[in-house]
This record gives sequence, C-alpha cells and structure tokens, in this order.
Amino acid sequence: MILVDSQTLVWYLTADIKLGKQAKARLIECQDLYFSSLSILELEIKQFDRTKGQGRLIRSAAINAGLRELEFGGAEAETVSDFPLLGRHDPIDRGLIQQAAHYGAIFFTSDRKLLNQGLTWVIDSQE
Repeated sequence: MILVDSQTLVWYLTADIKLGKQAKARLIECQDLYFSSLSILELEIKQFDRTKGQGRLIRSAAINAGLRELEFGGAEAETVSDFPLLGRHDPIDRGLIQQAAHYGAIFFTSDRKLLNQGLTWVIDSQE
C-alpha cells in the first residue's frame, strides 16, 4: 500500500518532471495506490482564491487514474501526536503521515521535514 501526499499526487496526475524517475516507476507499478481526503482539503484550501474547485478536479482525476481515496477519520486524528517532532509542522502533513502510519502504508512526499524524521517508510518523491 502506498499513500501519496498532496504535492506528489498533483505531480503524478500531471506527469510533472518534479516527480522522480524511481518514484514514478514505483507509483505506476503499485496496485494499491491511495490519496487522502486530507490532500483534497489541502488543495482546495490552497487554491481557493485562484481556482475554486481545484480539489474536486484533482479528486476526480485521481479516481479516474485508478487511485483509491483514503478517508481521514477519528482513529488517525486521535493519534496524530505520535509524531511529537512535528508539533509545529503543517497540520495537513501531520495528518497525512499519521494516516500512513495507521494503515502501515509507504508514504511518498517531497516535504523535507517529513523526510528527515528517519522513518524508513517515508520515501522522497523527487528521487
């Protein structure tokens, strides 16, 4: 199971060259590829002033591309403090990494703070 963060999701769907070759190959090969409902929230919030409905478009594109949506729920929310070094980090990213941990997923991100946590299951999406 692989869970991609918001940026990786956009890069994957748009075939952006920022998505690393190794990461792209692993995502294409994966039969169990997920995006989070938190990513849709994040994309909608960040694009609100520019392009309303961006999250809706990305969600639809992800589902059409064969990715499955992983809903963020209370079980993940109540344990988000399991990563105390991320206490002041972006709340969406904290939720995403906790969601990956909760489901035992490999997590693809380009976020340096998340990559620097020393977690073997957090993979750089730019490699």
